[in-house]
Amino acid sequence: MQVVVAQLRWDGEGQDQQWATAINWEGDQVPGPEDEVLLDNTFVQDDYAVMLPAGAVSVVVRSLTIQPASGIIITWINPAVNTSSTAFVATAGGDAIVIGKGGIMINASGASSGTPVSVSATGFFRINDGGHYIHRTERGHTTNLVSRLSTAPGTEAGIFEFDVPSATAYTVSISNRTYGTLIFSAAAAGQNKTYTGSGTGVVNIRGQLQIRNRAAFSYGANVSTINIVRSCNIEAGGIFIVANGANASLIRLQGDLYNNGLITRTGTGPASRFQLTGNAEQAIYQDGQIGGQVILSVNNATGIRLRTIFRLEYAVEFIQGKLFSASDALLVLQPGCQVLNAGAHSFAEGPVCKIGAEAFIFPVGTGGIYTPLGIGGNGAVTDSFVVEYKRANPQQVSGVINQVVMPIDHISYVEYWQLKSNPAALPRQVSLAVTALSFVRSLETLLVARYAGDRWVSEGISEIVSGPAQPPFVTGTISSDEAVEAYGYFTLATTETVSENPLPVRFTDFFIRSSADGFPQLKWTIADQPDEAMEFLIEKASAGGFFVPVVRKPALQNISEYTYQDRETDQAVRYRIRILGPDTILATSAEYYWQPESNQRNNFRLLTLSKDRLRIECPWFLHHFHLNIINSNGQIVFRQVWPTRTIHAFADIDLSAWPRGMYFIEGVKDGRKIEVWKHLH
Repeated sequence: MQVVVAQLRWDGEGQDQQWATAINWEGDQVPGPEDEVLLDNTFVQDDYAVMLPAGAVSVVVRSLTIQPASGIIITWINPAVNTSSTAFVATAGGDAIVIGKGGIMINASGASSGTPVSVSATGFFRINDGGHYIHRTERGHTTNLVSRLSTAPGTEAGIFEFDVPSATAYTVSISNRTYGTLIFSAAAAGQNKTYTGSGTGVVNIRGQLQIRNRAAFSYGANVSTINIVRSCNIEAGGIFIVANGANASLIRLQGDLYNNGLITRTGTGPASRFQLTGNAEQAIYQDGQIGGQVILSVNNATGIRLRTIFRLEYAVEFIQGKLFSASDALLVLQPGCQVLNAGAHSFAEGPVCKIGAEAFIFPVGTGGIYTPLGIGGNGAVTDSFVVEYKRANPQQVSGVINQVVMPIDHISYVEYWQLKSNPAALPRQVSLAVTALSFVRSLETLLVARYAGDRWVSEGISEIVSGPAQPPFVTGTISSDEAVEAYGYFTLATTETVSENPLPVRFTDFFIRSSADGFPQLKWTIADQPDEAMEFLIEKASAGGFFVPVVRKPALQNISEYTYQDRETDQAVRYRIRILGPDTILATSAEYYWQPESNQRNNFRLLTLSKDRLRIECPWFLHHFHLNIINSNGQIVFRQVWPTRTIHAFADIDLSAWPRGMYFIEGVKDGRKIEVWKHLH
């Protein structure tokens, strides 16, 4: 016998929203068991709602599709006055109930038992992206509903919301389930509402997890993993209990975290992990709290970026990728908070704050360089420290004067740490990491150096921990001799000369001469023999112009002298050279001026300029000429005067005894400045 399947549409002519009113349907016929029902906007162009009958009334259809037009909302409601345990059943195989974008299905059943809304054992309950199912009843949702929830493409963001009335805790079908977007709400309860879930199977949430105000989701004793593909949003007043029993659960989040509520653990088992595992950079926004024994786990090779101040109580774990912080998005580790597994593979890039009395190692670095700073214990519980690592020359920090005090010979040229504290913080011993990119040849001659307001002073050395050698350099950790009495800038210093312990590669000489055919010939020497990971970037600029790259030259192992001839220049230009390392600029030379021989009769030129020596040559002057060197305070510290008709005059200036800092070199001819250079000594 052939079964005739009819499709019935809602036309709403009865204007009472009732499913059971025949004239509300196309053909004035109430849908029956063999009908496919379509709620769309063929006849009604605006938002509308459809209500199942009151009483112990059961409705059976072949299928139901809610498919509004764009921008329209169509709401299907099983009201609380319907008391049937089988209020609505769709019997078709395949997609038996489909909620499209703009469609809302509210199940507010007043039945005393059963699963009032269901499909068959071969059918699917499909919530497309933009569709929304709200479970607003204490009755069941598992059999032939969540158990038949479609996972077809296009359902990843379909919403399944629990908004169950009453204050009684409600058990959610979680184990081995796959949801689109999952929402827990307390709106219908009008008070705090707890949802619990347990079982042994993994939970997959392909969209978002949302826990709204006054709602709590408590994860059960036997489960182990929840996978969340998109964001996790915990509103203010919302609670996510990641483990309420003996389980050590793992929450894996691939999207962003918005935590304005509470993430915690109430069980008695081992610590649980909230792990960020995305394939693109993730963000954390937090105005709430992560409490209890919950570990924040960094497991994203592309990185995780804090967007607000982020406080942790128990532990942060580094598996892969970096945790990016900033002064207005600080990582704050509360007293007792631990750091697990930090290293070159994973660490914090940006400032890290630690509160408490205990010894602590700050897991900081930048680029591919892990450079932890440690503080000793025996502090006060209210002590607060903020540490940030800078891959830059500490001698170029704004406002810092680069004088050193014996026994320091010189300090690093490439790195420093900023260690800030609250005013009442007690003295602590400080330890600094020494990496291969610190360019250290001898740990034994190192010192912990601190900037003391007008000079770098030694905090000594009490302990040396050697790391693996990376010839010609050594690695490890050094600690200050005693607890330091003040905080601020710290860097590595040495008692040896630059040639013995360079700290690190730097320029010892750089000059330019004209080649036999009239082109600029650059020659430079560095203080140490580089490794092959380094290269030199030669840049030039026209008068008043910006520096642009000319060429890159690879560094050669065990070679410290280099040359380059620029055959593309026939006019006056300035040159500088940068030493490049992995992910950073290791050093920058001073700027040097060159002009063709034909232009040099009435000007002077810098032929040689290094960190400790200047040579300024004056080939020919027809007029009165003098040279001034001015320090950063505006004082003339060197002056050379040449009379008229001077031939091939020059000045050699030894800077080795001069205070470190910025100097300005100016040439004056007939009372007019003709050249100005800057030189960082």
